[in-house]
Amino acid sequence: MSKFGSLKAVIRDMDGVIVNSGPIHFNSWHYTLEQYSLMVSEADLRRLFGMTSPEVVKILLGNKVSEEFVYQLCDEKELHFRKAIMKNAQYLPGVEYWLKEFKLSGIRQAIASSGSRENIDAVLDTLGTRTYLDAIICGKDMPSKPDPGIFLRLHNNWILSQRIALL
Repeated sequence: MSKFGSLKAVIRDMDGVIVNSGPIHFNSWHYTLEQYSLMVSEADLRRLFGMTSPEVVKILLGNKVSEEFVYQLCDEKELHFRKAIMKNAQYLPGVEYWLKEFKLSGIRQAIASSGSRENIDAVLDTLGTRTYLDAIICGKDMPSKPDPGIFLRLHNNWILSQRIALL
């Protein structure tokens, strides 16, 4: 038995778990929405952190905007986010240590994020994280968290009956 007991895999979220991307997301939302004279509070953005971008827009702006405008806002916000995160991405304390430790111990690791594939790629490539990962799941087109679907999808793909740590 390894020093981690029967642990066989670890599934992590990305934003706020691997990297402190919250402030960059919030800044990107503020910047994008201000271009359209739309203002939202930091508290509202924090409450919605971790949800998909279209879901955030729909909650913030309600039914007063078209689907086309929702996706236009999202695309602009995500482009701004990627430019900023590629300059500022840093692992949260302890993350890189555990990525290495689990990799050396043969424990499978995955990222399950509701972020877009492009955002996930920007963070992982900037940090050099891919070498530690066995799977990456993008939940952009899945129900937004706190729905567990993205984590269950990965779990079912791996068909694990062993213990999984959700971080």
